[in-house]
Amino acid sequence: MPQLSQFPILFGHSPCAAMSRVEGPHAAAYGEAAGHQRRSPLQRRERQVSAVACAREDKAGHTAAVLRNWEFFRAPLAAIVCMHKVLGPADALSVGMFLQTLLLALTSRGLGTCCEVSITGYPEIVRAQLAIPAELSILCGLAIGYPDPDFAANKLHVGREPIGKNVVFLDT
Repeated sequence: MPQLSQFPILFGHSPCAAMSRVEGPHAAAYGEAAGHQRRSPLQRRERQVSAVACAREDKAGHTAAVLRNWEFFRAPLAAIVCMHKVLGPADALSVGMFLQTLLLALTSRGLGTCCEVSITGYPEIVRAQLAIPAELSILCGLAIGYPDPDFAANKLHVGREPIGKNVVFLDT
């Protein structure tokens, strides 16, 4: 049975170095990543962060904001969270619970984190640049570092929907 999950981790001053020098067949796709706009509701936070970073009509600013995702916000530590492809949805939930616990533990120690879902749109680039085996599904990236209090997006606080909008309680 394969391991539940594996976390290839990049260390160093610039964990985005491997992604910033993409060459060969993936170079064009990497360039397109800056212009790629998700229309999923899950990207609300990304759009809000981009809005803080630049005006809506500022295409160059928006492109730079999107590329910051690919640079892991220049965090000193980055991780790619993977799961073996033979595992199923229940196992993905376990990885998600582990990831949440990891995020909470890092936060309690004063570290900032940012899950990078945008990389899942280009798994062939990530896989090729970081030598991630084909039998692993790339679930997300994770930027880890100390938050920059002067970065505008770090001052953004997104409210939560009331619990009743997302949970149904049944009385017996």
